[in-house]
Amino acid sequence: AGDIITYSYDVTNTGNVPLTSVSVVESATSFSGTGTLPSPTFVSATLASPAGSLKVGEKATYSATYAITAPDIAAGKVDNSAFANGLSPKNVAVKDTSDSKNPADYNETGNPSDPTGKDKTGTQLTNPTDISVKKVVTNPAPNKGDQITYTIVVKNNGPNHATNILITDPMPAGISLVSSTPNKGSVSLSQWSIPSLLVGDSATLIVVVIANSEGILTNTASLLSVDQTDSNPNNNISSACVSIPMVICNNEGIELSAPVGFTNVVWTKDNQIVGSGINFKAIQTGSYSFTADQGSTCKTGACCPVRIISENCCQPICIPITTRKIK
Repeated sequence: AGDIITYSYDVTNTGNVPLTSVSVVESATSFSGTGTLPSPTFVSATLASPAGSLKVGEKATYSATYAITAPDIAAGKVDNSAFANGLSPKNVAVKDTSDSKNPADYNETGNPSDPTGKDKTGTQLTNPTDISVKKVVTNPAPNKGDQITYTIVVKNNGPNHATNILITDPMPAGISLVSSTPNKGSVSLSQWSIPSLLVGDSATLIVVVIANSEGILTNTASLLSVDQTDSNPNNNISSACVSIPMVICNNEGIELSAPVGFTNVVWTKDNQIVGSGINFKAIQTGSYSFTADQGSTCKTGACCPVRIISENCCQPICIPITTRKIK
């Protein structure tokens, strides 16, 4: 609210006689704004006529401003029309309703600036808001089969009321959904619909799942859509991961790989350097991570170290035994 719309009006004498008492007035019935009706004033004329006069073929320009109000922002647009009035030398009144001269105007139905057109001039308001998404996990290091609880918080940081917020939160492979409980809105499959959030208000979704596989499982929640223009896309996505132990047997290992293109990759096990390079074979139990010139993959909090444990994987050997009953 408080931003200014500047209107420009072009009035052309397309007749064969000069005009006097020329004026431009806004149509109160066509104006959708909730503030003060714009009042057009004369700026200039192409053949140097003074305000109120138009020679044959001459065009005069008028201008007006309008201060946008909070209800206008909520509506998302302001529409307006204006009337041009004048008198012929025989005091015959002439009048015309404005037509939008913007070809991209959402009200335009024909040719812009059509002398016979009467399309309103529309101003689309961006109505910005800032929706942030934050996802965290209560236990980033569960065991296979454990329940995991994710918490997703969606907040409206303003400056405007947000409506019809849609969050997507697909489950990755290796996770089974147990429950999905929002404190506002409703959840259908992997989408969370929030009807509205006032400025400073937030909504929370609690998601409980079961980990069914080994390794790192990353889960991402993101803003899919909102009625208003989101002014900060950098906080629309949030990821959380869990690291479920991977099991190795004697003389086995697991090959770990950093993203292609990363340079000066250094691998650590339990915070101790154990190797370098894009690929690294882990043959010992522990927690493995890496750093690189491009930064740690855990820089955003959206990844976990690889946890490796060992188990006795040896299969029992069957040896035939002969039995004989004796006395």
